[in-house]
Amino acid sequence: MSPDEVSAVHDRNWIATFSALADALPSGFRAELPTVCVSASGTPIMNRVIVTDPELDPADLARALALVRSRGVPFDVFVRSTYQRALALVEAAGLEPCGRIPCMVDSRPTEAVDGAPDLEVRQVEPRSMTDFHEVARDGFEMPDSLVAAVFRPELLGIVGLRAFVGYADGRPVACSASYSGEDAVGVYTVATIPAARGRGYGTAVTAAAMRTTQTPARVAVMQASEMGQPVYERMGFRTVHEQAIFQDPAPAA
Repeated sequence: MSPDEVSAVHDRNWIATFSALADALPSGFRAELPTVCVSASGTPIMNRVIVTDPELDPADLARALALVRSRGVPFDVFVRSTYQRALALVEAAGLEPCGRIPCMVDSRPTEAVDGAPDLEVRQVEPRSMTDFHEVARDGFEMPDSLVAAVFRPELLGIVGLRAFVGYADGRPVACSASYSGEDAVGVYTVATIPAARGRGYGTAVTAAAMRTTQTPARVAVMQASEMGQPVYERMGFRTVHEQAIFQDPAPAA
C-alpha cells in the first residue's frame, strides 16, 4: 500500500471504532457530513469531531460544532496535520490547538510478540468487566463514575470489538481493546497500572489485541500517547501521520 493508502486505512478504522462506540452507548450520538464526522460518547470523554477531507467545508464544520455544543459535552476536533486549509478553518472557527497525536501502523499484526511470560492475558467477558474497569481507572487516572459510564458491558456486544485484561499473580494490571474491520485491526485503551509499569505488560496486552481478530488484518493501527509511543515503535509501529487536536477555548471567567 502507498503511504496515502496506509493513512486512509488507519483513519477508517479509527472513525469506525468510535462510531461503533457512539451507537452502543446510551448517551452516544454521531453524524456523518461530507467533510466532517462526529462520533461522541455523550460523556465527559471521547467526544470527537474529525475532519475527513483536506478541503473542509466551513458549513460542515459549523454543523458539527453546533451538534456537539448542543449536547453540552466537552469535545476535541481532530485535523490531519497536512490538511493546511482545514487547519486554518478550524482555528478561524475559534478552536484552540492543544497538541498532536501520532497515528501509527504496524504491517505485521499477527507476528506481534508480547515479551511478558509472567502475564496472563484474558479476553474480557461481562463477568470480568470490573477488572477492566479497575485497570482503566488506575491506568488512566479516571474516576470510577466515568469509567463505568464509558466502558459499559454492552460494548462487548459490538461486532469486531474485543477487550483484554492482563493478570500478574492473579491481579489485573494491564488492559487493551481492539476493533477489527475491513483490512485493519485497531488497538485502543492500552493501560498499565502505575505500580506495574516497566515490565512489558503494556506490550503484552497490545500484542494480544493485535493478534486476536475476527478476520486476518493486513495492518494494525493505533494512536499513541507520549508515554506509549516508544513502546509501540519497539514493537514495529511507525508513524504515518499526525492528527492536530483542537478544543473550545476555556470559558471566560
